[in-house]
Amino acid sequence: MSEQAAAIDRDSIAVGAPLPFSVYNGGKLLLAKGQIVENERMRDHLVRVGRREDGRAASRDFTSAAPDVDIPEDAFAAYTQDFNAASGQARIGARLSREESSENYPCWVLGADHAHGLIVTAPSKPDRSLLPITEGQIWVFRLLYLTAACKFNGTINKVQFDPTPLLHVSPPRQVEMRTIRSSPRVATCIRGFIDLGRQVPVLISDIGVGGLCIAVEHAQVELHKGQQMQVSFSIPMLGVSYNFKVPATVICVRPELEKRFPALQFAGVKIEAQSETERLVLHSYVYERTATDFNALWKALMSNKT
Repeated sequence: MSEQAAAIDRDSIAVGAPLPFSVYNGGKLLLAKGQIVENERMRDHLVRVGRREDGRAASRDFTSAAPDVDIPEDAFAAYTQDFNAASGQARIGARLSREESSENYPCWVLGADHAHGLIVTAPSKPDRSLLPITEGQIWVFRLLYLTAACKFNGTINKVQFDPTPLLHVSPPRQVEMRTIRSSPRVATCIRGFIDLGRQVPVLISDIGVGGLCIAVEHAQVELHKGQQMQVSFSIPMLGVSYNFKVPATVICVRPELEKRFPALQFAGVKIEAQSETERLVLHSYVYERTATDFNALWKALMSNKT
């Protein structure tokens, strides 16, 4: 962002019109030039916490500049920062789209409010700018949790910007569910290595008894379906760190996950052989994480009851 970044004159932003400049908060893009400012609340938020990048002088003093945000040095750190940004420990991931077949965007289900329904993080575009969502719109929500895929239509009851961008979504009247896995997986953020004749650093973004989703830097290697490797990583269980070094095969590449992290390539891998102890440790780890996630979500649900 330009060192000449300046405060924003409220009159320079028109509701319902394209933004004439990009708006940043520290190093984070809030809304890109040309995107529509959907409502007064969005405009107020941009004026209050944002800085315009073109360096034009402001028409009023700016007394509440946002602090600088540390920019991660590597792609794995960026993913880890994004993973840890979800409030508390609730990590029920979801994707939402405007229509059944339109582009979808990731978010996290954080809890519920008795008046406004589900609370989810406001999704952003690949350039990190917030997705324009307005109250009253109906969006399609998809969740993949444990062994089932779930889908429902949710009405946006409230769009919140402070202290963090959130959406409040009406409880669904009907939820479609379809079993797609024989065993559950959980989102995680574990660093390890794959051996392809040389060691390549990887990040494990989800884990289950029979497989993993791994991320590698494009600059290091390009993965392809059918590729064989050894995966090494460690997971903590009951105060003990268990080390794994298991053979695995790439069963799919997942380019849809690269939209948010273009420096990374994601791939699903099947673990080919495990000892009984390794299977039990993985099984226990998955269910421990599942219980932790649901416990955090349950606390959020109960804390919002009257």
